[in-house]
Amino acid sequence: PHLIFVLSLWRITFFCSLRMAFRWPTKVTTTCCTHVSRSPFTFPLKGYRIQNALSPCVHAIVFYREKGGMICTDPKASWVSRKTRGTLPN
Repeated sequence: PHLIFVLSLWRITFFCSLRMAFRWPTKVTTTCCTHVSRSPFTFPLKGYRIQNALSPCVHAIVFYREKGGMICTDPKASWVSRKTRGTLPN
């Protein structure tokens, strides 16, 4: 009876430790542009960066506003290259 108790206790401990070691996958969040704007804007800018396309993110030029926030723009839009010339990259 003592051996059965010890084996049962060992089995419970083993399976509990496996359950604690295994983690279910969680939702991965991204902070990238998934859409871009083609409309020009006149906000004062602090900087910009180039974002490469890697799903779900899209290829974009990301401008940072002086007052905070970011604007995702289409790098193929003609006005975007003019904006980047007058702005420092981040």
